[in-house]
Amino acid sequence: MPELPAAQFYRTSLAHIAYRDLGSGPTLLLLHGAAPGETGWDSFAASIEVLRTRFRVIVPDQPGFGQSPLVEDNGLPYNAISAKAMAELLRHLGTGRVHVSGNSLGGGVALRLALEYPGLVDRIILVAPSVRGFCPRFLAPPPRRGLRFSTTTFPARHQTRCDTCSAGWWGT
Repeated sequence: MPELPAAQFYRTSLAHIAYRDLGSGPTLLLLHGAAPGETGWDSFAASIEVLRTRFRVIVPDQPGFGQSPLVEDNGLPYNAISAKAMAELLRHLGTGRVHVSGNSLGGGVALRLALEYPGLVDRIILVAPSVRGFCPRFLAPPPRRGLRFSTTTFPARHQTRCDTCSAGWWGT
């Protein structure tokens, strides 16, 4: 694995973001997951040497992880908080449109970044994304038989409304 370079820091409106900026070429933002003690470098170190030969690779610690303390919790879903912080970081760095790869929690942030700041995102790569805070109808077609089984077997656990868009889940 490559040696851990010193972090650079940028203060966004919601967090102090620690990040590494390596390589040259089209910009690739790598967003880590939410495992305990997770950092951007720990998640992607094995790939960075190869990626930096073709891309400018930006590897942040997302707000509340590693060296990036969350400054303000504004009550929004985490993916909205982090997407805003990443958008502010990218603007600060003058990257223009970037490719974004997000793993787990980082996948939800990548998706939110693409939806809320489309002028900053060229392509996204989602790896097992955690998409809490998005309406299920946005993500997949209705699973008719599975839904019927779930609602009859576990009626108390079945939520019938989408908190994000107020639509009925799966057309119910």
